[in-house]
Amino acid sequence: EEIGDYIQAGKHVLLGGSSGAGKTFPLKQICAARGLPCKLISANKNLTAEDLVAQPSIKGGTSCYTDGPLTHAMRHGYLLIFDEGDDIEDGEGLVLNDAMEAGTLTIPQTGEVVIAQPGFAIGFTSNSVGDELGLYNREGFDESLLQRCRKVIARPLTRVQEKNILLKLAHPSGETISADEADLLTKWAHATRPLHFGINGHDAALSQCPSTRVLTNAVEDWLGFNRQTGATHKGLKERHTDIRQAL
Repeated sequence: EEIGDYIQAGKHVLLGGSSGAGKTFPLKQICAARGLPCKLISANKNLTAEDLVAQPSIKGGTSCYTDGPLTHAMRHGYLLIFDEGDDIEDGEGLVLNDAMEAGTLTIPQTGEVVIAQPGFAIGFTSNSVGDELGLYNREGFDESLLQRCRKVIARPLTRVQEKNILLKLAHPSGETISADEADLLTKWAHATRPLHFGINGHDAALSQCPSTRVLTNAVEDWLGFNRQTGATHKGLKERHTDIRQAL
């Protein structure tokens, strides 16, 4: 609720927390629930300021520039989500400062000044922010970016919350998993997550955290569909007897 209010008010947010706590998916769900448009891009060390602002293109045989994701989000007024935003190099991320602070952006190649339209906001997700165990060590966000964001630390979903999410996933035919199958998956996830973070002084035994996304992927594979496209395929339930086989 708090994050949705920030986004709707055009405030920039940073959602931190460990892998599996739920960051990117909830941001998209919040936008969907409130009818707010959003776009997700993956941050990485190769993402440059030029990539974000304007990209060379050819139209009708003439060289021109097309809007990068930052410029496009400002021009059309929607939430731009940077997944693992602290992967952006500090020098390249400075272009975000004026966009976030003043709502303006100058395109160097053309000199055009773009003014952010209502609805524009930036959302960052990060494993390293709120990482008390130091599992996701990165250089971290530039302090100037941090000061322009409302920071919220995500906590892992409860079994009940995860179970409700899994039970809402439906094959195009309408078929869903059973409550018992949802229980099996969530019980497995909550039992194995400590093995990723390490418990009682022991080192971590799992390199990747069994996140909610892993569970939703298992449900899709079990029932045999792609929730993004609606396309169907032969589900694992036709060849196995236990939904945990989908994991």
